[in-house]
Amino acid sequence: MKVDNLNNLYEQIELTAKSQRVSNFIPTNVNHPKNPYTQEVYQANFLYKQGHKKGFSETRWLTEDEIQTHNLQIKPDEKESFFESDLYKDNEYYENIKFYNVEQLDKASFDKLPPAIKPEKQWQENFKIE
Repeated sequence: MKVDNLNNLYEQIELTAKSQRVSNFIPTNVNHPKNPYTQEVYQANFLYKQGHKKGFSETRWLTEDEIQTHNLQIKPDEKESFFESDLYKDNEYYENIKFYNVEQLDKASFDKLPPAIKPEKQWQENFKIE
């Protein structure tokens, strides 16, 4: 394939992506904050952004109540490093909910978590292109 054709292909892909206005924050997106037990995507303001700023590689989060329910422990030096956000759940609005990333759990609690579930691909692979 010539370089010009390849450049044209990239430009066409970018134009299509811009015209479709596909959001990166859909519930099946691997980057969206979710509960490790239910896989429910949290509708919490700024949780993704705050976690990214902190440098977490995990997208699994737990509320303070969920941590107590599952009898999990936070690392001692992380107890005051919670993220406070409003939460929409079951058509209810909750204010100032404390969230912890699973990376803030101690090793024993982290090991009790169910394994992370990766979403399936949302596109058809073309092996000629791959």
